[in-house]
Amino acid sequence: MQKLRATEIYANEVIRVVLIEAIHCNAEKSGRFYRLYGHVEPTAMVVCEAGDKRVVNLAPVETSLDALKRNVPGLRVLLGED
Repeated sequence: MQKLRATEIYANEVIRVVLIEAIHCNAEKSGRFYRLYGHVEPTAMVVCEAGDKRVVNLAPVETSLDALKRNVPGLRVLLGED
């Protein structure tokens, strides 16, 4: 299972940087026990400066700002659009 999350990592009067991370979680049952595996990896950053918003891709897969707004819960709120 993969989920995406947005976290503001820097903000001042001029610039705001929002990190987009993919959270991967897996669980396996082994007898009476469960094994849980997970990791977090950065996939993109959204840089907002002087009304301009740009996506900096950190993963091999390119993505657009519109796709991130659709797929990342809370991103619109962090960008001040909701």
